[in-house]
Amino acid sequence: MKKNVLTILFISLVLCGCSQSEIPLYSGTDGIYFNNRTTGQLLSDSTAFSFIYYDFGSTDINVKVQTYGRAKDYDRPFVISVTSDEAKEGVDYEIVSRPVIPAGQSTMNFTIRLIKTPVLDESTLVLRLALSPNEHFGTNYPLAPNADESSAGTDALHYCISFSNQYTVPPLGWVTMFGGTFKPEKLDLLVSLFPEIPRQMYNEAGAITYAKWSYMQQTVTNYIAQQIQYYMMGMNYDPLIFDKDGNTLDFLK
Repeated sequence: MKKNVLTILFISLVLCGCSQSEIPLYSGTDGIYFNNRTTGQLLSDSTAFSFIYYDFGSTDINVKVQTYGRAKDYDRPFVISVTSDEAKEGVDYEIVSRPVIPAGQSTMNFTIRLIKTPVLDESTLVLRLALSPNEHFGTNYPLAPNADESSAGTDALHYCISFSNQYTVPPLGWVTMFGGTFKPEKLDLLVSLFPEIPRQMYNEAGAITYAKWSYMQQTVTNYIAQQIQYYMMGMNYDPLIFDKDGNTLDFLK
């Protein structure tokens, strides 16, 4: 029993000896980096947007800027550049946010407004964002390792935004079983025949039910067959039933 008491006394003295004032505080250089994550929580250094699925003339892209070190009780400006080979500020894009980390915060969304212009019908524009050091923040954040370790890692100090008004990839909600291989002309025909379904819904996975897809496939297939008959008879027909090469659209393959 005496031995146990001495042991407890010894531990108490050790714990008391570690006063709060002796806990080491963060004293390194505060830093800043881009902290944008995929759905799998992997660091990403780019994003892409297409206006093709939407009717609005502009959209805001939020780029998350993250700091490390202790938050401060005052606003801290940071240095960020936005450059492009072809896009022009005020015409193709606008910088909405001020580059400032608010007091008491460690993150902010740096917002860039992309503007839909005719040039996007034929070209993809790219904005390049880069962080630089100043009196408030360093830029020593290391490369984040890739999940597959196929390359050195993801650069957290540079970020790219590409945007267009083209079909760069099939819409997320396209169901091959009912629509066949995706073609932009197929989507244009569906939007024409089913105006109750906005174009952007085709770019949302699962937004259109399989039952609706099945109905649309049957309806559009019958419609194309009817329009082909009109075409063969020299009557007025819907030109949307053909792709850009003049081939009849086929929603079965």
